[in-house]
Amino acid sequence: MRRDVAEAYVERLIQKITNSDRVLADDDGDYPVRYRSALYYVRLVGEAHADVQVFAVAVDDVEPSAALLSDINELNTQVRFARTFHVRGQVLVEADLTGDALEPVGFFSACEAVATITDRVASDLAKKHGGRTAFEDSKDDGYHPPDAPTGMYL
Repeated sequence: MRRDVAEAYVERLIQKITNSDRVLADDDGDYPVRYRSALYYVRLVGEAHADVQVFAVAVDDVEPSAALLSDINELNTQVRFARTFHVRGQVLVEADLTGDALEPVGFFSACEAVATITDRVASDLAKKHGGRTAFEDSKDDGYHPPDAPTGMYL
């Protein structure tokens, strides 16, 4: 899909998710979206023909260790339609979509998978391995992750 067409389409899809009339990209060209305690981004990748990347920084400012990498590997055996990994001091959750096959159901599923996985695992990873999460301080004592295992094996 041509980048300009993909950009307009992605903006319309994000408007549906966020129930907003206007969607703005940040300084990096990414579209930030908040879901529960997760902040995820939608990014167009490629110049002439764009693909779509949905990603979240689950934990920031965390050093790699054998234990962290083992936990990430274990998590990757449980999740579907996304992946987790450590890079440049961050644990990321990410899903990629080809621009040529971009459609609403796949886009919404990728966004929900990345957001739900991040919401479920970020806090525990940060408590166990250090680092910080995007909105951990906004959870009150009664917060419980949603029961739906979206993006994860049953």
